Amino acid sequence: MSGYRVVLHDAPGAREWLLAAGYDGDLRETEDAGRGEESDGAAGWITIGQSGARALEEQRLAWQPQTFKQILARALALGAATGCQAGMMRVIAEGEARLATLRTQLGIDRKAGPEHLAVCDVLLDDGREPPPWTPDLLDRAAGRPPRREIQEKAHIVRLGPDILVPGPHLYHAVLRIARELYPNRI
Repeated sequence: MSGYRVVLHDAPGAREWLLAAGYDGDLRETEDAGRGEESDGAAGWITIGQSGARALEEQRLAWQPQTFKQILARALALGAATGCQAGMMRVIAEGEARLATLRTQLGIDRKAGPEHLAVCDVLLDDGREPPPWTPDLLDRAAGRPPRREIQEKAHIVRLGPDILVPGPHLYHAVLRIARELYPNRI
């Protein structure tokens, strides 16, 4: 068992990243972000300390990613702070390798211009607005949002509310989006 104690303060997705990376230490969750002096108004944060250590020795990590790149950066920082950096790097490397394979299957280069990408809009099944990292997921799935000023016809991709949680399962969401956009290529 890891010698770390982790408390997630309204940090959706952080638990999933830790478990995927093999973290086996003390892990607790609260929903007290943005409340009290301790929070500094942060949307979400994580406190990490050694098991049995005093609170003064704890490390605090902000958890409020807005892009897919920020999600990955926060996951790596979380892995480094909890002693499971190698596991976190493995999870990310496996996901990125799947996305590289996806682009190869689609025959679309990462630097392909917008004219080579499928136009799509993402709608959530429960009617909520897609999270801010949605354009990044579309880009990784070789799609792009429609340009409203041109009134482009877009393929509608429906996703469940799991896309709202910035966890490692977002790699699967990218694959689902790509399968809908390019059903004859995957």
